[in-house]
Amino acid sequence: MRFLLALLALITSRAWALEAEAGFTHESLTNNRPDWKSIYLEAAHDFAKRQTLYGGVRETERFDFRDTEIAAGYYHPFTEHFTAQ
Repeated sequence: MRFLLALLALITSRAWALEAEAGFTHESLTNNRPDWKSIYLEAAHDFAKRQTLYGGVRETERFDFRDTEIAAGYYHPFTEHFTAQ
């Protein structure tokens, strides 16, 4: 997971990315439940008007279970008024 975050951070360097966002959460629960934690990194790059590559990595830990989510997509115009995702 840390490798993917580092790779996405490298790709979203100033020369490559138009937008990038990172964040984390930490929630303390009652009744001796384990804490909830989350960390994410998302980025998007516009190649041209209505042509955008985007992606993100998120790791979430809840109730001592860890989930990793990786998502990517691309917007591309088919016509002047219709864009596919």
